[in-house]
Amino acid sequence: MIGLVGEKPEKVLSELRSKCEEIRALVRTQYPPALIGYFWNMLFLQLFQKADDTADDSALVAGPDEQILIFAMEYVHAVIASDGLDNPEFANVDTEVGDQIIELSKDALDLCFVFGMVSSKDELVIPEYENQKLAFEILSNWVMIRGKRYQVLEREFFSYALAPHDEVLTELYGIDSSVIGKEIQKIADASRVGVQRSAEELHTLMEEFQSLADAPATKSPEVLPKLIEEYPELSERVGRAIRDLFIGGTFNISKETDLPAKFLADLSFKPGEADKFFDGGEFSGTPFKTLPARIKPLIAIGDVYYCTEPNFIRDTSYRAVQRAIIAARPEYREEWNSKQKSLSEAAFPEVMKDHLSGAQVLGEIYYPLPNGQWAETDCLIIVDDVLIALECKAGVEALNPPAENMKGHLKNVERLLLSAYRQCSRFIDYLYSEDTVTLFRKKDGGGYEAIRSLSHRDFRNIFPIGLTLESYTPFSSSIKELSEVVPIAERHSFFALSMDDLMAMKYIVASTGEFLHYLEVRQSVAGMKEVSLFDEMDHLGAYVSNNRFDQTAKEMMVKESVDFITMDGFDADVVGPFFSDPNFPKGEPRRQTYPDRLLELFGILEATGAPLWLTGDNFLRNMGGETRTLFQEHFERTLPALGTRDFTFFATGGETGAVFFVERSDGVDRQHLVMEKAQALIVAMDESRSLLFRIQVNQRGEMTEARTMLLAKPTVIQINYFRIQEEAERLRAKVKKSL
Repeated sequence: MIGLVGEKPEKVLSELRSKCEEIRALVRTQYPPALIGYFWNMLFLQLFQKADDTADDSALVAGPDEQILIFAMEYVHAVIASDGLDNPEFANVDTEVGDQIIELSKDALDLCFVFGMVSSKDELVIPEYENQKLAFEILSNWVMIRGKRYQVLEREFFSYALAPHDEVLTELYGIDSSVIGKEIQKIADASRVGVQRSAEELHTLMEEFQSLADAPATKSPEVLPKLIEEYPELSERVGRAIRDLFIGGTFNISKETDLPAKFLADLSFKPGEADKFFDGGEFSGTPFKTLPARIKPLIAIGDVYYCTEPNFIRDTSYRAVQRAIIAARPEYREEWNSKQKSLSEAAFPEVMKDHLSGAQVLGEIYYPLPNGQWAETDCLIIVDDVLIALECKAGVEALNPPAENMKGHLKNVERLLLSAYRQCSRFIDYLYSEDTVTLFRKKDGGGYEAIRSLSHRDFRNIFPIGLTLESYTPFSSSIKELSEVVPIAERHSFFALSMDDLMAMKYIVASTGEFLHYLEVRQSVAGMKEVSLFDEMDHLGAYVSNNRFDQTAKEMMVKESVDFITMDGFDADVVGPFFSDPNFPKGEPRRQTYPDRLLELFGILEATGAPLWLTGDNFLRNMGGETRTLFQEHFERTLPALGTRDFTFFATGGETGAVFFVERSDGVDRQHLVMEKAQALIVAMDESRSLLFRIQVNQRGEMTEARTMLLAKPTVIQINYFRIQEEAERLRAKVKKSL
């Protein structure tokens, strides 16, 4: 295949069509459930072998070999949906044919990769984007990327995303969103752990049969049929496990779920019903078309419904339900769009409610434009000195296939992501237009009424975010590479998230402080056009493992003398294991390591919720590992002094130093004394500014309250200026020792 890299796209595409036609012909010779069972067991065996070769307990994630098998399963669905069912009666799979399909699938995937390389250089690059890298990523990911939402979150996603439509769902199917979410989770679980479950069951049954056959007179091969006859309950279990393992029973959705047949039918193609995949055109039968499973994830074989590939049930079902409802109730289209718009605008504060302590949420805010028109911003979230400006996009339909129509594909993405960027930019420009601006809300009788004022000076961080209902990887991460996308007001970089991202993120970040610190690091990377990460879970994994991975990337570029750097693998290595754990959500996600006392301080700062608590939290999270350890040591060293003093203190230096006052929790107001002592300390440290942490502890040494204040050097107009200078001289030697 490497030799084809220099060929014209037409030649590569012709060979790809030929390979896909060979796959098509071979699939038609087999009984589909048995063929799917064969592919899935090959996949399971590869992952099982990988587990044997792995020394630790890290999760098993599909690699290149597994992607080939997944690709093959997708084509079983495509062939049945397009051509019909040539072999409806049970027959064991011809393993030679199965192996041929796997080999052809490997060749087809290689050709897709080559086609993406050669075509992104010429025909498929849109001049206004000037981004061959992005064109290649879009083409390759259209073929390769499946299931970016973690399978353990299906119940949460579908229960939430379909909740506004419970009334029409009940009318059409007799079930609501909560039932759909629960049942689709069962389907996902069946494909996620079903084969392993069946294998374990079969192993257990064999041990039970062996124990029954251990009597002296029964140790012979002829005893097994007799045992099966004598113990029909066990033999029935054996048959069920074998069907699940080897004849595609795990993918028999009718068996795995209680969803009504009408609902399953609306998510299924009947054999031969799909007429657009093998259409005789330039991309006919290739994965650069829209695979039928992207439209309807299931296939009907008689009155049984099968999921031929485990990822599409979750990637496709949401839009399949939407299309089914609107087909049955055409008048519901506008109501669907309106309800999904409202849902998307409320999603961020609802999904992340446990990570937005003390937040003020303002929805449907209006503001005047210079031309006399009025503009709306979807949602503003204020947490202490942080502002999140959200523009939310629910989307209406799936994306166009990029190879057939790259411009249309990008136009759909642009409508969602670039429009969100432009709207965020428009609002933040308004925010910076004056020191203080006014926010408005529509009045019921018409017109607008002022509801509050806002100043950009009140915020240490402003995060302009585009929130989409579905993931638009890789564009959501790569949008920063477009020339139009620059930091808003020259300082606030825009980035995009999906609701899927938030639902995963809330399990990984532990608190409001950590969530908002992650957004700060994420925004920093969004402003670095020369740094590339694939998707949000890679960004999150990089944060967990590297904290300030934006700074790590800068250091790597300088060290290696490169202009561009790609960081990859953090999703699988850091975040994925938690969501792949069979015991989810009981397991513990991998998180950043902090000393116990620092974790305690994070919690008390958030619980106290005093002004600037996030500034303090953010400062502490920016500490490196060595400084975190020093904080723990200093804190423990100062505690014994509270036995004879009302307060004690220690300090850290740096670009922005910090002074930590540890006080008895006794209700005494020491504000004036502490401020004077703290200013003397920063003079002694020769710092121009510093943060002051006031931490109160009880007699057991437990933190009960914590506050953060900003400190500057004293000025000569202060009444106590000279007293502070004298105290600074006394402290100078002591402070230097503590550093």
